[in-house]
Amino acid sequence: MDVYVDKTTYDDQFHLTWTKGWHHLTGQQAEFYVRQRHGLPTATMTG
Repeated sequence: MDVYVDKTTYDDQFHLTWTKGWHHLTGQQAEFYVRQRHGLPTATMTG
């Protein structure tokens, strides 16, 4: 899954930093992202 994060964000639950820009996520990373994405300012996901 490819995602674009508009602003660098730290996820306290999973202790991950989502940096601004495009990211290609593994299955586990995509799961973490989906579970916390409501905390991100804006994001675009492509399949």
